Amino acid sequence: MQERKETLAITIEEAAEYIGVGKDCVKRMTEVPDFPLFRVGNRTLIIKPKILDWLIKHNREDFGK
Repeated sequence: MQERKETLAITIEEAAEYIGVGKDCVKRMTEVPDFPLFRVGNRTLIIKPKILDWLIKHNREDFGK
């Protein structure tokens, strides 16, 4: 069986590191209805291949406050 080379779902902490922002900023992004995420129990997982497209679509919004 081959290993998966890239993780498709990442945590909030991993997403923050991936896009270069803080965890609180990513948490605010997850409140936007079309943010690419799913929940497993109390865990929020973010669909990594869709993050950059989502950021381009929402590039004028301020998630830093």
